[in-house]
Amino acid sequence: MRPEKLPALTHAEQIGLSLTDLKVGAPLPIHFRRTVTDFDNVAVSVLAMNTHPVHSDYVYAKASHFGKPLVVSPFLLSILVGLVTNELRQVVIRGVEVTGLTFMHPVHPGDTIAAEAEVEGVEQEQLTFFVKGKKASGEQFAQFRLIVNT
Repeated sequence: MRPEKLPALTHAEQIGLSLTDLKVGAPLPIHFRRTVTDFDNVAVSVLAMNTHPVHSDYVYAKASHFGKPLVVSPFLLSILVGLVTNELRQVVIRGVEVTGLTFMHPVHPGDTIAAEAEVEGVEQEQLTFFVKGKKASGEQFAQFRLIVNT
């Protein structure tokens, strides 16, 4: 059986930004957000060996001052870094560094989170962003500086 000839491409979709698109002081447009599920939280807790019941025991968490389970912070960080780097798909990333990480408010299963990032530096082999994690309500729950080695 002979393969059929494919039609010629009519356009090429460009996904993500290139280095030339990044300007110091400008926001990095981030097009995605993510709702954290209970499954996400329990699975990551188990994988990370974080056995504190505030993450997976609803009765315990309800009696805590948080009133409901907390999402494990390393998972939140990985989502935020992923949201930023997902927008850099045209950039070869050799590594990332996180500095000045602060979590200031809790995130619970069911919360939808997003990242906001401002370009702080565009150098030959390094990009720097100031990143804020925000809930869909607008409440900021985290912030950090993300250094991307290119």
